[in-house]
Amino acid sequence: MERRLHQQNLLLGWDRLRAGIFILGVFITLLLPVTAHGQQKPSDIVGKWLTQDGKAKVEFYKADDKYFGRIVWLVKPLDERGLPVLDIHNKRASLRSRPLMKLAIINGLEFKNGKWVNGTLYDPVDGSTYGCSVWLEQENTMKLRGYLGLLYETETWTRVTKN
Repeated sequence: MERRLHQQNLLLGWDRLRAGIFILGVFITLLLPVTAHGQQKPSDIVGKWLTQDGKAKVEFYKADDKYFGRIVWLVKPLDERGLPVLDIHNKRASLRSRPLMKLAIINGLEFKNGKWVNGTLYDPVDGSTYGCSVWLEQENTMKLRGYLGLLYETETWTRVTKN
């Protein structure tokens, strides 16, 4: 009888230990995204990022306490005549002659609560400007969201680790 009670107590002990490990695992799983987000520094966005479609690299930099992104590489930097690709879709005719290379397409991001917010995103494909926010999913994975009112689109960009 004493031996059976001892075995039951051991089983109860293992059950408690497994339940404790399970609860700890759930807690850690829920806490990880919060702590990873909270540990981001404003400068974590700085560097070169490959766009989701792989057609451009955008370099993020800081100026006057805000963050900006400019095109530093294009898969097709030259048009069919061998000249630099221009901003031909811009809604303002006076800006259509500027080259896309070195063009700032992300402007005025502010770092708040682990995200870069309140910026604008210029899309040279259609010549439109959208609201913009950015956050890091991981050290080398960025989510960039462009929005117009309640409509938005989110892309995943990847940090360029080699030039």
